Amino acid sequence: MVKRMIPSRWAFGLLFLCVIQAKAGVFSEQPKVLVEERSYAGFFGNLCSIDRSGDFNGTLTIVPSSSGPQDTDLIPRIDRSFGGGALVGYRKNEYAIEVSYWRSQHIAQFEDTGTGQIFESKAIYQSINLDLKRYFLPRLVVQPYLQMGICLPWLNVKDASNQFPVVVGVPPSDASFSGFGFDLTVGLEGYLNETFSVYGAIQQRWSNFSKVKGYYRTTEDIMLGTTTTSLKGNGVNFLAGVNVNLL
Repeated sequence: MVKRMIPSRWAFGLLFLCVIQAKAGVFSEQPKVLVEERSYAGFFGNLCSIDRSGDFNGTLTIVPSSSGPQDTDLIPRIDRSFGGGALVGYRKNEYAIEVSYWRSQHIAQFEDTGTGQIFESKAIYQSINLDLKRYFLPRLVVQPYLQMGICLPWLNVKDASNQFPVVVGVPPSDASFSGFGFDLTVGLEGYLNETFSVYGAIQQRWSNFSKVKGYYRTTEDIMLGTTTTSLKGNGVNFLAGVNVNLL
């Protein structure tokens, strides 16, 4: 009996198919995401402000609602400034949830609309935030993400509140504005190793400040005339930070 030999090119073809199949098996066993689960903490720097196109333009004065002694509060214009904060978070596959705290110090300006003269003071902007993140391309070392959340901002402004009517010779007091808001963030996060990651992001924030604590240190509704209202304090913010896994 004559034996028929398999041509060499067929043998190489079969070998190639076997290698491809083995490679496919290896890839199918790899995780679908680079980070399957992670508890972490971090710190960041931010560059933030409140838009001057809204109510924080340095020209408004409000008289809060009150059944007792009243005060008058100046609404400042806030410059863009650097600040920082800290966060804790938990990630599971493509999703993460974070709680963070912001703080930044700014120059506050008030404009006398009659004379055009500008007065300056100091303001501290703070916020507590709760955000949900969705990562994309989760198998890559550098991953884009979309983040949405809510925030509780407050703004402390030095020497922005006086008695109403104003009493000559009585020094002013600080004013504190507080409210509620939403934010939308897009960013990139890169994983240096299994423990550390760095990120950068840009955020649009929509905030309404509806409460004020002025000269008499009681929290009141914000009034424009006889109408209860809120002050628009939107802004675009930039962030960069480092996260590290918790033990």
